[in-house]
Amino acid sequence: MSNNFAWSVTGNTFAKAGTKPTAEAAWTAAGKYADPRLKGVGDMVSISVNGLTTSVTKATLHREIRERIAASK
Repeated sequence: MSNNFAWSVTGNTFAKAGTKPTAEAAWTAAGKYADPRLKGVGDMVSISVNGLTTSVTKATLHREIRERIAASK
């Protein structure tokens, strides 16, 4: 059985998913994918890693990713 962590990013006009070997790598990949797609103040995306989901804006993305990475260690 694989120990991969599934991640996904979903916005109004896009969605992407993948897997990474650690939760930290999965949150990082999701954040890197979401960052350039959050353009306006009202833009929001949903990020999930192994069933744990958070909704973020451009202003909260980096803080949320840092908190999720810290909690996964």
